[in-house]
Amino acid sequence: MVDGFVEASFTDVHVPVYYGPDVEAALEWIRGFSSVKDVLQRLDPASAERAFERLRLALAGHAGAKGLWLDSRAWIVTVRRR
Repeated sequence: MVDGFVEASFTDVHVPVYYGPDVEAALEWIRGFSSVKDVLQRLDPASAERAFERLRLALAGHAGAKGLWLDSRAWIVTVRRR
């Protein structure tokens, strides 16, 4: 155990995240992520377009009648101080 902490517990959180009603809406939202903007700006225009088209194809596999949903997963770590 890390010094000063006891009784650690881990909770797995698995929740689907709604990305929009369709692929185009999801792409628009994702395009606004700072990490995506940063990566695309470092690529030449042709490479950026290819990357975005690959993302479009990947997202299409998650689109359905109720919109586009992707899995998310996180751990909530709870500890108590000694």
